[in-house]
Amino acid sequence: MRYVIMLVLLVAPLPFGSARPVFLWGWTFVITSSFAVLLPIQFRKNNINCCGFRPSNQYLLIILSCTLILTLWVILQTLPINFFHAPILPLDQNTSALTQSLLPRTISIVPNKSAGSLLIVISHILLFVGTYYCIQSRKNAQQLITFMSVVAGLYGAYALINFFVSPDKVLWFDKLHDPKVLSGTFFNRNNYATYAGLGILATVSWGSISLTGEKNHAPFHKWTLVKFCFTKRCIVSLIGITLTSTLLLTGSKAGVLAVFLGLITYALILLKSIKTMALKTIVTFISIAIALFAISGDLLLERIEDTNWIGQRATLYQIMLEALKERPIHGYGLGTFEDILRVFRPPSVADYFVRGHSEFLESFLTLGVPATILVLSPFLLLLFHFFRNRKKINNEEDLFVAATLPAAIVLVGSHALVDFPMQIPAISYFFVALLGVGFANLEASINNTKS
Repeated sequence: MRYVIMLVLLVAPLPFGSARPVFLWGWTFVITSSFAVLLPIQFRKNNINCCGFRPSNQYLLIILSCTLILTLWVILQTLPINFFHAPILPLDQNTSALTQSLLPRTISIVPNKSAGSLLIVISHILLFVGTYYCIQSRKNAQQLITFMSVVAGLYGAYALINFFVSPDKVLWFDKLHDPKVLSGTFFNRNNYATYAGLGILATVSWGSISLTGEKNHAPFHKWTLVKFCFTKRCIVSLIGITLTSTLLLTGSKAGVLAVFLGLITYALILLKSIKTMALKTIVTFISIAIALFAISGDLLLERIEDTNWIGQRATLYQIMLEALKERPIHGYGLGTFEDILRVFRPPSVADYFVRGHSEFLESFLTLGVPATILVLSPFLLLLFHFFRNRKKINNEEDLFVAATLPAAIVLVGSHALVDFPMQIPAISYFFVALLGVGFANLEASINNTKS
């Protein structure tokens, strides 16, 4: 299972990471089919453990129960049940009769899209569960964190080179929007900013683990120690500098702020228990970020001063709220936002708005308020579980990994308020895998304390 996860993390940010993923269904099939086969095999062999301990299934069962209820609700959205069906009243009443005649007699205005979007959600749940169960030891968790940091660093290096060589291209594709800004292998600068932020978070975790490990495990010869320390610190520093530079060069206001909030969350969690080496790592990254901002933060400052985007977003949010008033409980069907917007879009909203630019508001609109609360419940549950058991994490290296769980939720959640990071495969898969690793280390620490 670990190799499937590594393959997804390695290849997903290619052209498939764009705002309109080329191979989204391919990845959905790969993940769903792989874990649907591999997880039962591991259960059959009784080879299920989490960092050397039998896993506690209490929280996983709650998460899976929420998934099951959501699945049933989305299926219900696609069925022609007249009791739940409600007509849509577009803002332009002149098109009402024509619109109603073209829509199916289901809650979802495009049932096929809702069914497809449900498969994508299930693939993410399987990736989370698979990541959690494939962490057979603390070493596995640290190796996966290291791999995630290196992969993000490689894509960051490409983004930096591409920015100076051919900024109007995304790999071999022509960039459709903002051809002179950094966006890496993504078509949208804000999406890359979130991806880079998650990479920075993994790099900080890896750096803290590495420095602590170097201090606790003395090698045979002092020159070996010098070589080892220089190599590891050099790689971590280069990745951190690269990702921080690319983040600032995106000029993404919300992206930079979200990454800042995520890193602050991570630092505050460690503040009461970290030792000098880990503290040095965090201070170093903050210093690097400040220095790079002083050098390359002009684009970000220009974007902060530009307020033209507010009017378009405000209009879009107003339309979404008006549409939500029509169906606050039922919603319009998972994954149907673009189709909803065709019904409610006024001429003042630009054509390039095909996403809600607010993950939460879009989810309320498509799933309905009750189902959206159900979707958010697992994330709130994971946060509750972490902070409730925070003091039980006695191993410093476990804490460096486990702390990525709440930090990643804060990072992606804050950006999701004004954008759509969870609809981008490269971001959502990275995020879900990071949650799985953090959750596994948290459970291992709790079990270790009990034993």
